[in-house]
Amino acid sequence: MPGTMAGRAFTTGQPVTSARDGSVRVWVPVVEQTTRTGVLAITVPEASDTVLAQAKMLGVFAGLVVAATARVTDIPYVRRRGRAMSLPASMQWDLLPPLSAHTAGALIAGVLEPAYDIAGDAFDYAVNGADLHFGWLPSAPGEWGVNGLLEVPVTLGRVRRRRGRGLLTTAQRESASGGHDATAAGQDGLMRYVELRRHTDNDGNRLTPHGAAEAEVIGRDRLHPPCAAFVSTDVARATQMLEILRHATGQDDLPITLATALRSSVEDRWRDAAKAAGKGADLDDIRAIDAGLIRQESVGLASALRQVIDGLPEGGGRWWWATAPPTRPPCSGSPAGSSRHWARAKECC
Repeated sequence: MPGTMAGRAFTTGQPVTSARDGSVRVWVPVVEQTTRTGVLAITVPEASDTVLAQAKMLGVFAGLVVAATARVTDIPYVRRRGRAMSLPASMQWDLLPPLSAHTAGALIAGVLEPAYDIAGDAFDYAVNGADLHFGWLPSAPGEWGVNGLLEVPVTLGRVRRRRGRGLLTTAQRESASGGHDATAAGQDGLMRYVELRRHTDNDGNRLTPHGAAEAEVIGRDRLHPPCAAFVSTDVARATQMLEILRHATGQDDLPITLATALRSSVEDRWRDAAKAAGKGADLDDIRAIDAGLIRQESVGLASALRQVIDGLPEGGGRWWWATAPPTRPPCSGSPAGSSRHWARAKECC
């Protein structure tokens, strides 16, 4: 659709109009949550702001209808595909959650490549109140049979997550591990679990007594050790919280890795944009004020997170880090959140 009215509506996410004899043709994106899946064309007498707003809502409604009917028809899948998809790729796509979602505190997106012949990787996520859970499952390339095997850990992770239990405990207790105690070793060959966590209440660059006590509760009740690494942005209050979490896991000998690249170098610009956006503004509000800031910081954060993830030990189990606001926005098309909502995001890029 490049170069067409429909293509412009799809790529920009906004209504596109064209005047005709006595009427106006309007194209709007068909949206399933945050994913644009097609274009809806309608003809109206005039394209007022009210009519365009209603047309956009029709696009959202059409997306809901497509999503609901997709469970009982193959038409949406066939129309979207550019060529035939391999059997393992078809199995994999059916296993995945929606490729994108938008909550008050986070943007979530993921994709697998090559799309028509996936090697076996998978991801899963869930938004539960203020928490965003995200998991990535790598697999050996070229082994198409692993796609079927991945249904087990993905489903297992969902079951245990809904019971409020840790994924590594799941792998150790319920998978066919041949007697290998993955939890005790701090490793799991199928999973890498990342949690981004904002520091608790602070006064300046140190946690308050209340913040320290809250961190102890998190370390005692919400972690699932052993952790493979602890990563801090090298801000004292963030590192202090990691020290508390690390002690709670009984891993005081594990060094805290400092990743200063996770910190923004334009914090004043963030503050100015947030102030201009108004009290209670979310990332979309800040983007409307300074879109260039979001783009620039997204690229920087993606690169910094990639360095951290690449440094994770092979087979590393569960690792945690803390960060201090103001921080960077999410990677473009990746799960994360604005500075006030960073604690709600898990895993990126």
